[in-house]
Amino acid sequence: MRADRTESQVGAFSFSAARYPEHPGCYLMKNADGRVLYVGKAVNLRRRLVSYFRTSSTPHRKSEMISRIRQIDVILVRNEREALVLESNLIRHHTPLFNSRFTHDEDSYYYIALTDEAFPRFVGTRTGRTSLAVLTECEEMRELFGPYTGWRIRNRILDAMRELFPLRICHTLPDRPCDRADQGRCLAPCAEGASADAYQDHVRRAANFLRHPTQCQMDRWHRQMHLAADAQDYERAKTVRDWIRAVEHARLPQAVEREGAGTHVVLYLECGLGIALELRDGCVIGLHSPRTNDGQCSLETWLRTLDATVNPMSWVVNDPQRLHGAVLRGRIQSPGTASSLPGQWMAIAALNGRFRAGNHPGMK
Repeated sequence: MRADRTESQVGAFSFSAARYPEHPGCYLMKNADGRVLYVGKAVNLRRRLVSYFRTSSTPHRKSEMISRIRQIDVILVRNEREALVLESNLIRHHTPLFNSRFTHDEDSYYYIALTDEAFPRFVGTRTGRTSLAVLTECEEMRELFGPYTGWRIRNRILDAMRELFPLRICHTLPDRPCDRADQGRCLAPCAEGASADAYQDHVRRAANFLRHPTQCQMDRWHRQMHLAADAQDYERAKTVRDWIRAVEHARLPQAVEREGAGTHVVLYLECGLGIALELRDGCVIGLHSPRTNDGQCSLETWLRTLDATVNPMSWVVNDPQRLHGAVLRGRIQSPGTASSLPGQWMAIAALNGRFRAGNHPGMK
């Protein structure tokens, strides 16, 4: 029988599952010099980390990495989608040695691509985790949508789009209209069934759907699902249900990568504790905390050091009065409403701050 070790000693590293929450986020495994060896994501951080320290034998390809671990840091986020995007940011920023070695063991990042053609198509594609280069054959791309947390979710959204929008799915334009055109499910640009302007209008609507699925469409699908179930067309009801679930998953809020420029720090201060979320060009790339929390002096010293090393253009602070007169370069601003982007950044910083303080309601 295989048992999980909630506590384990590997070389100089002592692992205790109780240190890590049952919460979505990313983990950074570091060596004695503080270099990041590996970055991973998890829906449940504790469960994922325990899997590295099982009583059963560890695969040889990972045993070397585990033997080098001296520290495991975690960054908590609000949902699985944020964990996926944050993992990508952290891998690009740190270029960990073992992420490259284990690429073949990991899933890809899944996207929907809009091709750059006279009559574009929406196609499924994927990228690698380390290089982020497109791995599947695809024509020149106009835009990428995603990433999605799995190929099933991406493909269900593609299936839904093909019913909603009468766009071509053929790799090359055929000599005559296909069955989809006969069924009214394609504008048939191959037979000049629609002008280029009319076709592009549907492309714009489809792209907007991927960026911001409307509640109106979700309500329409809910009605279709219930009508199909009432008519005992259970296969149709299941298909529509899968569309709803996939789109709802894709609609989860994500604030760890947005359009932006420059370096910014989101600072959460509470009861003498400081947690700083570092953003570069709109991407969360790190989490900083003071080595000690023994009062105002150490906090001020930490802030001065952070200001000198990160040199942010601006600081987003939950309560500027808690700075106690610390002199910081860059503009200082409040996070604003919870729904604003700075407000969402602060929610992530606060989540990590409460965890570091040992007060993490809702976490086991």
